[in-house]
Amino acid sequence: MIWFIFFLIFIPLLSVAAASLSLIVWVPTRKHDLPRILELAELKPGDRFIDLGCGTGTVPRYAAANCQADIYGIELALPFYFWCLTTQFFGGRRNINYLWGDLFKHSLAGYDVVYVFGIPDKLKSKLRPKLERELKAGARVISYAFAIEGWTPDKISRPEPQKASIYLYKR
Repeated sequence: MIWFIFFLIFIPLLSVAAASLSLIVWVPTRKHDLPRILELAELKPGDRFIDLGCGTGTVPRYAAANCQADIYGIELALPFYFWCLTTQFFGGRRNINYLWGDLFKHSLAGYDVVYVFGIPDKLKSKLRPKLERELKAGARVISYAFAIEGWTPDKISRPEPQKASIYLYKR
């Protein structure tokens, strides 16, 4: 019995810890910034949008509810992934899919828009090379709060100084 309780607590914590090594410790995107993210994404029917490290799925759920694109979220932490599946089941959205896995092992070649909330050193050293290798011409990258060093944004959304910056890059 004690082993069951240990694994019931330890495995989810280990999963969250491992996921935090990827891009950022989980910090949710502010809900009042979701409309700005979707505005920058310019999603059209048939577009494919992915949230890298989607956490609890806030961004994918909002996008799925407000556009006709195919929406994906990828998450490595099992508790967050199961939360996403639960909200998807009860939310009934057909244009949203959650993937469990390491975003660095998932191909980004087929996506039109990639959304990321990561810390600057991981964006530069780990994610930028992957995006440069895999994204098709014309794909858009949206980075929440932090610029991707070495790239020049096509647009920066920051309507007020106290709001988070949102960066749009076109490949």
